[in-house]
Order: sequence, then structure tokens, then C-alpha cells
Amino acid sequence: MSGTELILRRVSRGAWSGLPILLFASVAVCLAAALVVVLTPGVTPVSVLVFAALETPWAVALLATVDDLIRMEDTSLADWCRGLCCFTGFGYAVMAVPAVAVSLFLVALEVWHQTHSVIALGPVIVSAIVATILGTASTAALPLGIAHPQLRGQRLWITGMHLVARWPVRFLAAPALLGFGVWVATQVSASVLLLVPAPVALVLGAGFWTSAAELDPSLPVREFSPPAVKIHAQGGR
Repeated sequence: MSGTELILRRVSRGAWSGLPILLFASVAVCLAAALVVVLTPGVTPVSVLVFAALETPWAVALLATVDDLIRMEDTSLADWCRGLCCFTGFGYAVMAVPAVAVSLFLVALEVWHQTHSVIALGPVIVSAIVATILGTASTAALPLGIAHPQLRGQRLWITGMHLVARWPVRFLAAPALLGFGVWVATQVSASVLLLVPAPVALVLGAGFWTSAAELDPSLPVREFSPPAVKIHAQGGR
């Protein structure tokens, strides 16, 4: 069995065996998002920063849960709490970068709307490009940093950008699924949102691990064998 097949099999099995924890983690993500909507309605520079501040801990805890399911085929509420405690700071360090970039883009866009100046259009274009690059890179940086706690800073972002550039569809699939889920929720019922975060995290986790396995074919054997998993779990968490 190839590494990619092993990972996809673990994702499918983990989605079922870890369903209670995944649903619990999804509810936490949705409650944080609802609080953002109440506190700062609309899409503004402030709402983007508030969203990153309130949503990041629960999002990284969900991603850490998915990482456990893929590596160890098992997770628990204690593992979710451990992920929340261990990776919240890391999540803030990663998500602050695209959040600030998007906020600056919205500020530049508002200035352009107010002035209709050709000069003001330059910052809009530049900030839009930067926000897109950083936002896309963060989809790889988050699962990468959770799987490899020793990888931080510049190395983390460069590696994340390399993964996204090489397999863009795998890392854009999760944001696309998130957007589709939000659209369905607006058309059908807001309760549908409760079912969105877990599949998005599973798709993102699968995208990262299959990409990593193609870069290093020995990785699934090394990371997923019982002794390696035990050592990784104790050392990384």
C-alpha cells in the first residue's frame, strides 16, 4: 500500500471513529464564529482581526485532532484539550500574518472607494496579492506546524509555500469546501454550519499528509508506525 493510500484510508476511518470529538470541535469553532458576528458584524478590518483572535484557538485544536486521527487513528477529549493548550500560541503566530494582510487590504479598498484615485488603486492591488499569497500559504503552514512542532518561523512559511506551489489543488480544496459550506448554510439553514468545520479540517489534513508523503515516501512508515507515533506524541505534545 502506498503512503497516499494509507493516509486516505486513515482519514476515512478517522472521520468515523473520531466523529464525536470532531463534532464537538466543530461546535466550538462555530460558536466562536457566531460570537464574532455578534461583536463585529460585517466584513471590516476590525472584524477580520477579531475573527482571527477568537477563532484561531478552536481551529488549531480541530486541526490537531485531525492530525491525531491520521497519525494514531485515535483521539479523545483530552487530546483535543492538549492540542488547544499546545498549539494556540502557534496558531496566533501563523494566523496573525494573513489576518493583518487582509485587514490592510480592506483599509486600502475603503480608501480607494472614498477617493477613487488611481494612486490609491496601487495599494489595493499589492495588498490583495500579498493577502492571497499569505492566506493560501497558511493553509499549509497550520497542519505543517502541528505535525512538526520544531518547524517555526521563516522555515515554516517557506516550506508551506513550497507545498502549496507544488500541490495547489490539495490546499485550496479546504477553503473551497469552507466557502461551499457557508453558501449552503445561507441557502438552507445556519445549522448546516455545524457540519462544515470537521470535513474542512479532514480535507486539509489529508492534503498536507499526502503531499508530505509524496515528498518523502518513507514518511508514512516512519510517522505512523506505533513506536514513532508514541515518541512523536510525547515529544511534540
